[in-house]
Amino acid sequence: MDAKYTPGPLKVVMQSTCSAAWPTVVQTCNDPETGEAWDREIGKADTSHIETAEARESKEISATYDEAPHRFKLDESGEEAIANATLWAAAPDLLEALRKYELPIDINNIALSCIEFGSEAVERELQRRAAIAKATGEPQ
Repeated sequence: MDAKYTPGPLKVVMQSTCSAAWPTVVQTCNDPETGEAWDREIGKADTSHIETAEARESKEISATYDEAPHRFKLDESGEEAIANATLWAAAPDLLEALRKYELPIDINNIALSCIEFGSEAVERELQRRAAIAKATGEPQ
C-alpha cells in the first residue's frame, strides 16, 4: 500500500466518557523496545451511544462504556456512526483488493478491449479504476 495512506489492519473500538460513547478507528502498534501493543487513533465517528436517563438517576457510580455498557443506549443515528466507522476501518483492505484485480484494458482503444474482454468486463474495470482514483485522489 502507498506510504501516504494509513496501512491496515484497522479496527473499530468504542471510546467513551461517562455520558456518551462513539466508535473510533484505531491501528494496533507495537513498541519496538518493549513489544507492548497499543492502539493509535486514526479517527472517530459521531456519538453512537448516550447514557440512559435511568443510569443518570441511579446511585451507581458513573462509568465509561467499557466499564458499564448497560448504562448506555444506542443514539438515534448511532447505527450509521458505527457503520461509517466500520467501513472506514475496512477502506485500506478494500483499496488493496481493488488494486489486485486489474484487467489490461486499453483506455485509448475501448472498442478493442470490449471485443477482447466483453463490454460488461470493461465497464466493471472502468468502475474499479474510478473507485481507486476517488479513494486515492489520483487522476483517472
